[in-house]
Amino acid sequence: MDCPHIMRNIAIAGHLHHGKIPNIIIFSHICCFKVKYGFSLGHVNFSDEMTAAYRLADGVVIVVDAHEGVMMNTERSIRHAVQERLPITLCVNKIDRLILELKLPPADAYYKLRLVIDQVNGLLQTFSEDDSTILSPLFENVIFASGRYNVCFSLISFAKIYATQYGYLDAHEFACRLWGDIYFDKTTRRFSKKPANGNAQRTFVEFILEPLYKIFSQLNKRG
Repeated sequence: MDCPHIMRNIAIAGHLHHGKIPNIIIFSHICCFKVKYGFSLGHVNFSDEMTAAYRLADGVVIVVDAHEGVMMNTERSIRHAVQERLPITLCVNKIDRLILELKLPPADAYYKLRLVIDQVNGLLQTFSEDDSTILSPLFENVIFASGRYNVCFSLISFAKIYATQYGYLDAHEFACRLWGDIYFDKTTRRFSKKPANGNAQRTFVEFILEPLYKIFSQLNKRG
C-alpha cells in the first residue's frame, strides 16, 4: 500500500440476507479514501469472525433491511461495535421493497425508515455507557440504499443533485432541511415546521421519496 495514511478498514455487518455484499460493491465506487472492506457474516455461528473483523476495523457499517427492520443479528452487530468503540454508520438497505413489494405510500415509507433509525438508536442507548452516539441522516451517519438497483445516497448527496440542477441552492443548507418535520411552502418558497395545508408533505417525502418512487416504478416496468 503506497498511501497508508489514506487507508481505512471498514467492517460491513448486519443480519443475514439484509444486503451486505451488494453494498460493498456500491461503497467501493463512492469513497475518497483507499478502503478495505471486511465482510462480517450475518449468521449467529460466525460471531467469532465478526469480533475478529471489528478488531481490524476503523469503523463499521450496519446494514438493515428497510422492510424487516432490526433483527437478532443486527443487535449483535451493534453491541459488538459499541464494545469495540467503533464509529457506526447505518445503511438502511432495500428501500425498493417499501416501494415495489409493500407498495407503501411515500409518507408511510418515511415513517418506516424513521422507525428503523429509531430502533437502532434505541439499541445504541441500551448498549452504550453514554448517549453521545446518535444516528441521524442529519449527522451524515445514516445512508439509504437499494443493492438491487445499485442505489446509495445520503441527504447531502441528494441535495447536491438539486444544487447541480438549480445553481442557486446551497447543498449543505438544503440537506439540513431534508429530514424531520420540515415542510416546503410553494407559495412563499420557504421552509417551515408546520404544513401550509393538509396536502403538504415533509421535505424528505417531497424531494427524495417521491422522485425515487417514480424512478423505481419506471425501472420495474422495464423489467
